[in-house]
This record gives sequence, structure tokens and C-alpha cells, in this order.
Amino acid sequence: MSGTELHSRSGSRLSKMLQTSNEFWLWWGGELAGLVPDAIRKYFKVQTRSVRVELINGSCRLHTYSGSRSALLTEFHLDQASGPEELEQRKALTSLSDQVVLLLPEHYILRKTISLPEATRSKLADVLNFEMDRNTPFKAEEVYFSYRISSHAKEQHKIQVELAIVTRAVLDELLEQLARQGVEPRRVVPQGVVPEEIDNPANDLLQRGEPGKSQNGQDSRQRKLWLLILLGLIVMGAFYQRYQHQANLQQAVIEPRAQAEHAKQLRDELQLLQDNRRFLIARKDPQSSSLVLLSELTRLLPDTTWISRLNLQDGTVVIQGESTNASALIAILEESTLFQDVRFSSPVTINPRSQKERFSISARQRQAGAQ
Repeated sequence: MSGTELHSRSGSRLSKMLQTSNEFWLWWGGELAGLVPDAIRKYFKVQTRSVRVELINGSCRLHTYSGSRSALLTEFHLDQASGPEELEQRKALTSLSDQVVLLLPEHYILRKTISLPEATRSKLADVLNFEMDRNTPFKAEEVYFSYRISSHAKEQHKIQVELAIVTRAVLDELLEQLARQGVEPRRVVPQGVVPEEIDNPANDLLQRGEPGKSQNGQDSRQRKLWLLILLGLIVMGAFYQRYQHQANLQQAVIEPRAQAEHAKQLRDELQLLQDNRRFLIARKDPQSSSLVLLSELTRLLPDTTWISRLNLQDGTVVIQGESTNASALIAILEESTLFQDVRFSSPVTINPRSQKERFSISARQRQAGAQ
């Protein structure tokens, strides 16, 4: 073996060792940052690393993000088979990150804006899950969804909610396809979400679905457990996290009371609507409609009688017209089940031109159930 070849091989091995060392320190730093409590992380501006998966024209790109910095890790085609080394490399790249986020292209997503009462805001996810089949062509168990409140009308006590929906069949197939390529996203966010809102749980489509089993998540927890044991410097942070968890549990006890108040408000509104409906029905049912009265008069009055004016007000009917025998009309109308107290409201006169009797008859509508 010549000296040139030996020097070349030594340089290649040294380059691989440096690359491996660099990846290890990136992983080590990312894991340490992930174990620091949120409050301390924000105070000292500790940045965590994430991998975002982008799908562009059948290609898959993996970018790493740390604060405002980003870098392309790798790119491959979803439909092309990958070798064992490529799969291991992708799994290693994603396992070094705090989170792996799939940015789902917009053509996979159905968007719709719906209006809901402001009282539903505290339980918006449950309400959307319950109302899914009324507002979309799908049932709740058939889709993953995320949401955001786009506007708030305080005067009407309404909120406008923008839904982002993808069918389970489509997204599950896409996630399986990515898993076969060595990439297992733990969160799925619509591609149109602004970068500042990517970490918002409300934008995570998987957050609204059934929780899945992620081997990467289990491995990450195991690594964090070993690091917690080995690194005594972060013990205080772990105690702080426990204290924060207890505070969250105490806060959770208060939430059901607010939920009960919202539920009572909704029940009161429903009861008011039902009372109003019963009131309108009670006012409408005892009286016959104008069409029914007109039909009854048409049936009863003889062909020699003409009505020139019909007035219905406060349950009293006034009929004016001409007839060859006006006096017979009283008896005819009294036979109807719709009229009572039938009488002439003015004297009968003769029309000089037609030689017919002019009449004006008043009657009261008979109440439902009256004999």
C-alpha cells in the first residue's frame, strides 16, 4: 500500500470520526435543552432542535431548525426504495431532535370556517368533534383535524373557527409511507401555518386523533431518563417540573366548575328557545288561519252572494258584500264550526244598480275545543 493511499484512508477515517463526534454533540446539546424546564429555557433563551418534514412534488426534505437557524439534512423520493444505511441515517437524524413535525401540503387539507357560540370556547375541541358530521361530509372518527379562532364577534357572542381537516385514510397512508422511509413524524401541522404557530398544540392534526404508539417517543423518554440519572446538574429542573405538574393538577380541579357554568348557560338558552316556541304555538293553534276562514266562507256562501271586503282582527271577522237574500246568511254562518255570535253589524240596504241587498256581518272566531 502506497503512502498516498494510506494518507487518503486516514483522512477519510478522521473525517468520519469528526462527523460522528459533531452529531453526538448536537444530540447531547439538544437532549440537555429538552430537559430544561420551559420557564428556565425562556429566561436563558435555551434553544431546542426540531426536524421539519416537507413534501414537495413527491420528494421529501428534512430540515433541522434551531432557533432562527435552519439547514437541509437530507432529501429523498417517497416512491423510491431506500437501502438499510439510508434508513438508519434518517432514523438517527430524526432521533436527535426534540420533535419531528410533518408540514402537510394544503392539497391534502379541507378547510372550512364555522360560527359557534362564545360559550363553547373552553371546550372547543370537544364541540368540533361532536359537530363534525353536521359541518363536513365526514364523521369525527374518519378525520384528523386542527382549528384556530379566526375572529370574535363580542356583540353577537359568536366566534368564527377555521377548521383544517384531513381524512384518516389519507394521512395514515402517508405516515406509513414515511415510516417505511425511516421518518416517523410525531406531529402533523398544515403547511400554511405561520412558523410562529407551528408549535401551537391547536394546530397539530394528530392532537385531535387517537394517540398512537411511537417507538421514537419511547426511545426519547428512555434517553431522557438516562440523562437525568447521569446529569446531576439538572436535578433542580426536574423538581421544578414536578412542582409545575402539581400546580397544573390544582388548576384542573377549578376547570370543571367553569365548564358546568357554561353548560348551565347553554341549557338556559335552550329552555328559553323552547318556551318561546311553545308560546308561539299556543297563540297560533286556538285560531284558524286566514286561508282556512276564506276556504270555509267559499264553501258555505251561496253563489248568489259576493264578498267585497273581509277583515280579520283580534279574533273578530267582518264580512261585507251583496246577496239576493242577506238574512239567510246568518243561519248559514252559524252552522260553521269556525264562527260564533254571528250578527249584522249594520242595517241591510238595497243597491239601486244591482237590486241586491248590501250587508255587513260580524262574527267571532270559535276557539279550539269550544262547542
